[in-house]
Amino acid sequence: MGVLALLPHWLPPIQAGNTLTVGENILSSARVVILFAVMLIFIVAVQTWLNFFSDKRRALHLQIWFLNNQGA
Repeated sequence: MGVLALLPHWLPPIQAGNTLTVGENILSSARVVILFAVMLIFIVAVQTWLNFFSDKRRALHLQIWFLNNQGA
């Protein structure tokens, strides 16, 4: 087993010769697609977040804006 045992229990069965119905196979495929979509969205969100704060000009602009608006 090893790494496979660490996978969440709602992932589709990986062992050979599983006897799933057509509906269960479609549901398993949908779960995998949703899992990969969520992973992709998370990765893009993290990259966008890091990219936003790695832009030094934008970071400086945000600091200046924050300091200017503290007394408001």
